[in-house]
Amino acid sequence: MLTGTMMEEPANIITCVTGDARHRRTIYEVGQDFERFGKTLIANFKGTETLWEFLRERLRQCHIHKLSKVGKDKDAWAKG
Repeated sequence: MLTGTMMEEPANIITCVTGDARHRRTIYEVGQDFERFGKTLIANFKGTETLWEFLRERLRQCHIHKLSKVGKDKDAWAKG
């Protein structure tokens, strides 16, 4: 499924083998997660142009979400 956390998912896959011990995953588990992630992309995008547009929008969404938690304008970003 494609979600608003599309940008965080690959980052979490990369860091989950060395992060907090309570949430660590094995290299095998991470490989399976990444395989599922790739299959989702292949199933939902027939070309790189539509994939790129989607990823750009998810990046914006990710940044707005992060900005809504910090700084003096966080309320404005949260509403955005």
